[in-house]
Amino acid sequence: MRTLPQHMLSSAMHFPIIPSNIALLKDSQPSFPPAAVDFKDRSGLDDKQLLRVAVEMSLKHRDWKLLANNLGLLDKDCSCLERQHLDVKSQILATLQIWLKTCREAPLPLLQAALRHSGNTDICNEVFSLNF
Repeated sequence: MRTLPQHMLSSAMHFPIIPSNIALLKDSQPSFPPAAVDFKDRSGLDDKQLLRVAVEMSLKHRDWKLLANNLGLLDKDCSCLERQHLDVKSQILATLQIWLKTCREAPLPLLQAALRHSGNTDICNEVFSLNF
C-alpha cells in the first residue's frame, strides 16, 4: 500500500467550509440593526434622562457593559461601541440610544429594571426621582 507524502495529505485535508475573512467580518458587526424600528410610546423616557444615566454611570465608574447586557446588547456590541466612541460617557449614551431605538416595549420600566439588576439602583432612583 502506498501513502501520500505528509504535505500533500495536509493540503488535501484542509478545506475550510467558511472562508476565514467572513467569520472575522461577522464578529466585528454589531448585533443590533443599523436602521432600527422606532417604538412610538416612550412612556416618559427622554433624552435628558438617558444623558443623566450616562453621566452618572461614567462619573461613578460603573460597569456600563453589564447594563448593556441587561438591556439585551451583546459583548460584541459593546466592543463596537468602544471602537466608535472614545470616552465612556459617549459609549454609555450610544448604548442607551441604540437600545431605545430597538426597544419594542415601554422602555421606562425596562431601563429601570436593567439599572437595578446591574447594581445601579442609586442612579435609577436619582435619575427617575424614585424614593423607596
